[in-house]
Amino acid sequence: MLSHYHAIGKKEQLPHYMVTRDTLIEADVHDSTEKLWAAHEQKKRGETSLLDLKIEIANRIFSHCQFCERRCGVNRPQEVGSCNVREPRVESEFAHIGEEPVLVPSHTIFFSGCNFHCV
Repeated sequence: MLSHYHAIGKKEQLPHYMVTRDTLIEADVHDSTEKLWAAHEQKKRGETSLLDLKIEIANRIFSHCQFCERRCGVNRPQEVGSCNVREPRVESEFAHIGEEPVLVPSHTIFFSGCNFHCV
């Protein structure tokens, strides 16, 4: 993984997000979420960008929030969830080589606050 990161730095390879953007698969972003996940897994050649498919799936998750362990299901663009985060605040941000090969390299942003509601 680190060798891939260095190859990107030397412009010998493309970052995974660019490869994902340019990978065209068979999917219709207007299909059900279940069908989108199936298309994501199968990755049959088609005309839809794999990155666009991932963005559509993320937007659907955001509209029925499942991002934290509370999984409150609110429509985050319209209401505040269990986390009570109205506007996220950035705690730290940095270039990150990460653990996830498809995201290397990435720009990581950590938000402040905690949603565990500990006593």
